Amino acid sequence: MCGISGILFPDPGRSDSEGRLRKMQRALEHRGPDGSGTYLSPMALLAHTRLALVDLEGGVQPMSDVSGRYHLVFNGEIYNHQELRAQLGGYPFRTNSDTETLLAALLEWGEGCLPKLDGMFAFALWDSQLEQALLARDALGVKPLVYGQRDAEFVFASEAKALLAGGWQRRCDEEAIVEYIVAPAFSGVRTSMFEGLEHLPAGHRMRVGRNGAEASRPWFRYQIGREQGPDDNFDSNSDTDATALAARLQKLLRQSVNRSLRADVDVGVFLSGGLDSSLLSYLACESGPAPMAFSLRFEDPSSICYESSSIVISDDAPFVDQVVSQLGMELVHANLSRDEMLKSLPRLAAANDRIVAWEQEFGQDALARATAGRRKAVLVGDAADETHFGYFFLLAKEATQSPGALIERFGAKARCGTLAARLQKEQPLERLDEAYQNIAKAAGASFEGSIDERRRACTALIVRLWLGRLLHNGDTHTMAHGVEARVPFASIELLRFVASISPAQGMENSVEKALLRRAARGVIPDVIATRKKSALPVDPRLGSLYQRELKRLLALEPDFANHFLGVAAVHKLCETVSITETLRSQLFTLLNLLLWKQAHLA
Repeated sequence: MCGISGILFPDPGRSDSEGRLRKMQRALEHRGPDGSGTYLSPMALLAHTRLALVDLEGGVQPMSDVSGRYHLVFNGEIYNHQELRAQLGGYPFRTNSDTETLLAALLEWGEGCLPKLDGMFAFALWDSQLEQALLARDALGVKPLVYGQRDAEFVFASEAKALLAGGWQRRCDEEAIVEYIVAPAFSGVRTSMFEGLEHLPAGHRMRVGRNGAEASRPWFRYQIGREQGPDDNFDSNSDTDATALAARLQKLLRQSVNRSLRADVDVGVFLSGGLDSSLLSYLACESGPAPMAFSLRFEDPSSICYESSSIVISDDAPFVDQVVSQLGMELVHANLSRDEMLKSLPRLAAANDRIVAWEQEFGQDALARATAGRRKAVLVGDAADETHFGYFFLLAKEATQSPGALIERFGAKARCGTLAARLQKEQPLERLDEAYQNIAKAAGASFEGSIDERRRACTALIVRLWLGRLLHNGDTHTMAHGVEARVPFASIELLRFVASISPAQGMENSVEKALLRRAARGVIPDVIATRKKSALPVDPRLGSLYQRELKRLLALEPDFANHFLGVAAVHKLCETVSITETLRSQLFTLLNLLLWKQAHLA
């Protein structure tokens, strides 16, 4: 709902701290067009830009407690703040905002409040007496938080480009760029694209004091298909009956949707006609008026052939129309033409400081543009596929052999071949495989053992990296237009339950999202509940246009291109006549790498 930024322990050698903070704040105005505020003190400067959704008059930030000791800047929504207030009866509430509920919870329970929060959040709480800050981020990382430490000074913001506006050096992180070229869907999560900046990991918290920032620590662990210990904040799942599990899943999702609709403004929904967004739409209509629906439409859709696509199976329009008709929803089309898509790329590059990675980002941007001015918040189906075993490639034995095999599913070797020779010599595939193996191990999973165990390991990577990137993109492109994307599938109570579901349960009878499909029965039409997954549509006719634009940018950015790319190999791709889905995706990412350079490093 907002943008946050701050400077802690400002460098005494620089007299422009307040001016830098103002620049950071202005860089986040798109995230909060409804208001702004600052807190200024010798040791901490905090800024906020507000998108007003709850307690439109009273939720102004930065928010201080009655004593004036604590000061909070918060981005996100605490959906269960009404329930939490009932447990915080002794606090002298002055507003009806979830911001004040979060502040009261932090003062009452300290870090112990984090597992109690059902919502999406990134916040910084400054204790002016101890001269210490607590930073934290929600379980899946729906809301972003990036930070940097330079000598004693610590800076943070919702987006990296705010820190760049505040004077952070504009130097790219070479390892992050290499990961983007080789495995774009996994990039920009482990580290920032900018040297010296880091993302607070999802489900982590960090304290910052005069002696610097301590190492971030997890308050939430997502360990797939395991009974969780008492410190892991999960409900164990001893019931293996599929019908009972589906009933519980449906109940938790219904609760999450109801909570996600809480706002003092109307909330819409992004509707694709697939299982996830359709289920959200039907559940939303159970508890109130039908929300306004926003759906993507391409130019001349009848001429698009999806037969060669591995991720977009069919046209969504008939399924969208069925849902809208049955529920009586008002439908707004987000129309996309090929010319508009190409022209929008520089704007998307400027918006996404992790580098545009997926063609689906066209769609996210178009949906957000269509929503702006009509609704300030929408429900989205993000996180359903990643936490409910929704990807068909998990059923392919060869894709689960190792992290390297998984990213090769998306052309990692061919992508590696476009790197500069010096970077290829550093064995990026082997290095990424090792790094991703370690991520799986940290989640309690291994690529050795049974197929179920390897699917757990793959899912650990998908949740940490793929989903981390997907959620970032969704937040970036909606907030760029002052729209908040609410993610019911990221509810903390829902996650505690689904984390205990094993791959065998989640993919029963070799059907992706089998348990979620079972939970949807009786709520949505069977034809949608059983529909094969189809990603947010892309336009396969764009390949030749990518080639043209890429050649133009190679000529405009020769130094950057030669530093990272084997330019001769890239030019060869630009001359290829038969453009497969894999090649088109590769052209798209290379094109966006150069556009990102122009937007953020020029």
